[in-house]
Amino acid sequence: MVALIVLPLVFSSGGSLTSFSLIGIAIVFALSYNILLGQTGLLSFGHAVHYGLGGFTACHVMNAIVSHGWPIPLPFVPLFGGLGGLGFAILVGWLMTKRAGTVFAMISLGIGELVASSSLILRSVFGGEAGITTDRTALPRMFGWTFGPQIQVYYLIAFWLVVAAIAMYALTRTPLGRISNAVRDNPERVQFIGYDPHVVRYLAYCFAGFFAGIAGGLAAISFEIANSAYLGAIQSGLVLFATFIGGTAYFFGPILGAILVTYLQLGLTSVTSVWQLYFGIIFIGIVMFSPGGIAGLVMMHRPLLRAGTLWTVIPSYIVAIVPTVALGCGVILVIETIARHSGGDQPVRRCLQSQVASHLDCRSGSRGRWFRHRAIDVAADWRSMGSGGHGRARSGVSGMTAAIEVRAVEKRFGNVGIIRDLNLSIAQGERHAIIGPNGAGKSTTFNLISGHIKPTSGEVRLNGDVISGLQPFEINRRGLSRSFQVTNVFARMTVWENVRCAVLWATGHRYAFWKNVDSLPEVRERTARILEDIHLTHRRDVPAGLLTYAEQRELEIGITIAGGATVVMLDEPTAGMSHAETERAVSLIRRLTEGRTLVIVEHDMSVVFGLADRISVLVYGHIIASGTPEEIRRDPKVREAYLGEEAH
Repeated sequence: MVALIVLPLVFSSGGSLTSFSLIGIAIVFALSYNILLGQTGLLSFGHAVHYGLGGFTACHVMNAIVSHGWPIPLPFVPLFGGLGGLGFAILVGWLMTKRAGTVFAMISLGIGELVASSSLILRSVFGGEAGITTDRTALPRMFGWTFGPQIQVYYLIAFWLVVAAIAMYALTRTPLGRISNAVRDNPERVQFIGYDPHVVRYLAYCFAGFFAGIAGGLAAISFEIANSAYLGAIQSGLVLFATFIGGTAYFFGPILGAILVTYLQLGLTSVTSVWQLYFGIIFIGIVMFSPGGIAGLVMMHRPLLRAGTLWTVIPSYIVAIVPTVALGCGVILVIETIARHSGGDQPVRRCLQSQVASHLDCRSGSRGRWFRHRAIDVAADWRSMGSGGHGRARSGVSGMTAAIEVRAVEKRFGNVGIIRDLNLSIAQGERHAIIGPNGAGKSTTFNLISGHIKPTSGEVRLNGDVISGLQPFEINRRGLSRSFQVTNVFARMTVWENVRCAVLWATGHRYAFWKNVDSLPEVRERTARILEDIHLTHRRDVPAGLLTYAEQRELEIGITIAGGATVVMLDEPTAGMSHAETERAVSLIRRLTEGRTLVIVEHDMSVVFGLADRISVLVYGHIIASGTPEEIRRDPKVREAYLGEEAH
């Protein structure tokens, strides 16, 4: 804040003020893009659409204020730019965010090009090639400021930079911001704690569009013009470049990237015609050698700084400077030699120089000139069953209402039938194990019940209600939660944040973007209690991806029960564990699922006979026996299925 105030007092030239203004706009734009890429994991190739539409909206609003005499001073105009970017995000975002990954990236690219092309056709809205011009000094004054001098424009941009940066940082600290991180890491797991990833992505997209529109509005104010260049692929590419090179994992990363890219752009365009090639080389270097960006490099040294041993690496850096500089100079020499002898250098350079120079003083020259702003997942041993655990029937189970009912369910993948005429009834409060040889369809049954896949025919009921055909998050909201055969956690988030994500939905905060997640006492207390129950309190600040395998399984059980589900499904929770780890996991499961309905798939028969009230045996997608542990142990059909021969 202080630096923003002092900078123009130290560097007071028109060129410096314009550069600082460009950097401020670029920072807001890059931070808005990081809501998508860094926070939610959405790679967009058309983010400039919201930036450009924000700029056009700002220009039209300024002209309307002048023509209608509305008493709206200039400092409020960027808000209208934000609404312009938000409006388009609301309009197209629901369709775009149905899918993530490559699909989203390609749709964003297509929409970006569509809007950019339309800007040259819809002249009444976009002004054609000339764009829309405006006069910021004609608006009502505020505190006596006309916003004619560049220093006044700089302070206006600085004000909105601070406001937007604080708002975007606050967004990362809300329930919506934290769930956006969970969607980024593991959208599949998010569904099984109650959230719809589509809704999360859509809300994040809308926020990104709003803040990008503010950046575009600031650009329109600074240059008093908006044109098709604001909407183009180059603008989208530059904001992607700035955000990634700065580092998406940390909030300050895009800020560093925007500063660097803006300065490089302003500096390189005046000395070379192949400045985009240098950008490409820098980008490739960052991707290959520092995928965490500049911020990642900086944060690598934080442990050394805390330990007071940062000085130990300085000599190594000093030694590396000389060959690095020599290599850089050699690359530059080769590139410039080839570029200058290609014969295409001078005309392009003069064109770029004229475009940049014409805006060093934003109040000089023709307003009709346009500016290309580039801020921019055991085998089962049947004979071991007699030696492990003790089956027992819990009192009153048989008379209870069914928690889960599977009625004549079939599942086919093409012409292959995996599950056939599956009928299963699990009473409320019962601990029910599903066992069977490898390939029997146990995990498929789990997926059918939890909504991960849809049955070809038949129906599944939860507490009497039909849930077959519902989405996983809809089933979770009705009281069913599950774990996975392969550990499924939010790897980049801490242990605390993993459990808290599940707690947020259960406590009703869900998609809230107006609450600070750290200021919710009921969430904090419940999360702490669950961490204590799964014995991971001492690991609360460790990223889940760095936990041991057994700890990750414990964490996943914690996530599964954190939402308060009455039906808990655990898919091979002790797979891959040692004997000691298995005993600890069984004790944990028994304690945490007390009073709940437990459905478990497990290959370790000692675990099954130690936990289960009833057991169902699945063979080739069909249940051949169901009963108490003792009944299952004596059943000849079960022995034949496991041993491959008739039992005598």
